Amino acid sequence: MAEATTSSASEFEVAKKWDLASENMIRKTAKGALFAVLPALLLLRRPVTRVAAVAFAGGIGAGIGYTEAKYAFETGFPKIDQE
Repeated sequence: MAEATTSSASEFEVAKKWDLASENMIRKTAKGALFAVLPALLLLRRPVTRVAAVAFAGGIGAGIGYTEAKYAFETGFPKIDQE
């Protein structure tokens, strides 16, 4: 019975980590794309280059989110470890 409780607790922690990681990645991607919109509108003329700049910044945000999630899975999320 103790193994079932430990297994479900471990699965719960993994699920929490995935939730935090996906939320972090979505936030970083959105922030990267949003921070690129104004400079793209002001500095770039063609719509294709504007979209490319916003997509590039969103990709940078996604990369930062992925790196933080990878690091968090290796070392642990501070919010989960303190509970």
